[in-house]
Amino acid sequence: MAGTRPVLDDVSFSVATGELVAIVGPSGSGKSALLRAVLGLLPFRPGLTSGRVLVDGSPADPRDLRGRVLSKLAQDARGSLDPLSTVARSITRAGGDPLPCLRRAGFEEPSFVATRYPHELSGGMAQRVALAVALAAGAPVLLCDEPTTGLDAPVQREIVHGLRGLREHAVVLVTHDLELVDAACDRVYVLGDGRVVDEAARPSALVGAGRPLWDATLALRRRRA
Repeated sequence: MAGTRPVLDDVSFSVATGELVAIVGPSGSGKSALLRAVLGLLPFRPGLTSGRVLVDGSPADPRDLRGRVLSKLAQDARGSLDPLSTVARSITRAGGDPLPCLRRAGFEEPSFVATRYPHELSGGMAQRVALAVALAAGAPVLLCDEPTTGLDAPVQREIVHGLRGLREHAVVLVTHDLELVDAACDRVYVLGDGRVVDEAARPSALVGAGRPLWDATLALRRRRA
């Protein structure tokens, strides 16, 4: 709770293997808090916080799922990497084979990247390395918290295209960038003030005056004009 207003209130969403589901909304709408709740990282106070995570229809403790079922791709990719370890060492420590993981993350020359340290990587490279580390853990559900923030538009598209290609995973993409949503995602949930205010099986269906995503898109374009 923030003051007397719940940060999240009666929010529910689902994602299946092979899907990329987007969760969008303005800053403060509860997007990142929702991922922390799924991961069991929100402080629990009886009467104030409740909810459950279902895996294949059965309730599960999020704390038992982290790393085994759920893996998170953070916004600050470079900050999530060990500055004293090479890329290869970080991936191995996470339980994966460096070169295949780097290829899956979009690197055409993984052997070169494998020997680098985090400070030697560009922002886009660091984000793809963080994705490789997340994939190394073998978790089937990947939670991505604003992974394209601060990156150039072409790199953003590359990152999202890479996520879209992970057909053996279930991917949840939290983003404020509405321009990335329709091209990449299978389904989308729109958050506003901690609630789901709109959703659709296809992002392109969220159009038309009066629908929150459409109105937010128009407002974003007006600010950029």
